[in-house]
Amino acid sequence: EVSDSRDYLIYNTVFERFELLPVACKLWWSEQRGMPAVVRFKPTVLPNDRWGLEGGNQVDVLLVYLLNVEGFNTKLPKHTQDEIQLGEHGSLAHWPHYKTTLQNPPEVTSYTMRQVNLLSALGEHAVMSHSPLFKSFLRK
Repeated sequence: EVSDSRDYLIYNTVFERFELLPVACKLWWSEQRGMPAVVRFKPTVLPNDRWGLEGGNQVDVLLVYLLNVEGFNTKLPKHTQDEIQLGEHGSLAHWPHYKTTLQNPPEVTSYTMRQVNLLSALGEHAVMSHSPLFKSFLRK
C-alpha cells in the first residue's frame, strides 16, 4: 500500500535519473524552437520488485511530450488562434493540456469535437515533423 507520494515515486523508478537528463534537455530544446518534442533514447532498466523487473536490459523508447508547439499554432486558421488566445475564457481553454476532469462543465469527463480534433492534429504534426524517427523506431 502506498503511504505517500514518495513511496509512489520509489515504486515507479525504472530508469537511472542520469539517463533522463539528456532526454529532458532535448525536450527543452524542442520547446524553445517551437517544435514538437519527440525524443528517442535507450535507457537501461533498473531492477524493480514491485513491477517484476529484473533489470539490466535496454529498452528502446520513443517519447512524444505534449506541449504547446508554436510552430503548429502559427499554421492554424486565425479564428482558431484567436480562440486559443482567449485562454480560460475560450472553448479551447488549457490548450493543449486540457483538464482530465471538468474541462467542459457540467460534464465530468468530456471534450468537444473541436478540442479532440485540434489535439489529434497536433499529434499528427508531431509524427509528420519527425517521420524518419518514427519510421526507424517502428521498423524494429
